[in-house]
Amino acid sequence: MELVVSIVVLGILSLVGYGIIVLNARTFNSIKDNTVSHWDIRRAMQILRQDIQEIRPDNIIPPIKGQLSASELQFKALDGKVIYWRLNSSDILQRKVDTQPWMTFLEKVQTAPFSYLDIKGRVTNNKSKVVFIKVDLNTLNANKNVTLSDKFYVRN
Repeated sequence: MELVVSIVVLGILSLVGYGIIVLNARTFNSIKDNTVSHWDIRRAMQILRQDIQEIRPDNIIPPIKGQLSASELQFKALDGKVIYWRLNSSDILQRKVDTQPWMTFLEKVQTAPFSYLDIKGRVTNNKSKVVFIKVDLNTLNANKNVTLSDKFYVRN
């Protein structure tokens, strides 16, 4: 009888221990995924910040017949290189410099990231009136939105 009671107690303790280990593993994976997605979005914003510091309004290249696009940013940098950012049809934010291949920076981007603002902070499609570029990065990770926004002054 004592042996049966010991086996039952050991079984209960094993189940409790297993439950704790599984819960800790899930928590770890959730925190890791959240940290990685925050790191990715901050990295993309840092590269965008460096690129946008190179923009002058007259060097912005509108993608479609003079119209600025919320899903694309193209410009000629101060060093003469052409830099392209785009949100492609697969919701992936990519960057390209001159003829180099596209590099992926963010996946599962939920909204078009670029807004072109005039001196009063209103959205404009006229590249000569662009004073600020607002970048809203919004991605989906494990059914949670991760968002980072910034507004950059464009050189004149």
